[in-house]
Amino acid sequence: MIWSMLSIIFIGKGNPQEVFGKEFLPSAKKLIIVGPYGYTRNPMIFGWLLIMFGVGILLEKFGNDYVEYCETIPILMPCIFKSNKSIR
Repeated sequence: MIWSMLSIIFIGKGNPQEVFGKEFLPSAKKLIIVGPYGYTRNPMIFGWLLIMFGVGILLEKFGNDYVEYCETIPILMPCIFKSNKSIR
């Protein structure tokens, strides 16, 4: 993520900030096709996914408590019609 941000600033001569499609700061003025953008068109999202993967690996340290939690609670969409079982 940092590599892609630096590429936007130094190669693209702009800033990566944008809020709801509106420029927060001046955006890149040059198309960037080197550095991290030579491997993927979305290096910031790829970096974010790597961070989340790392967090997932760290959560394994909770062992059986985490396994039981995963079996009880949905991963993404909340289940509002099913009563949640108590974990402990």
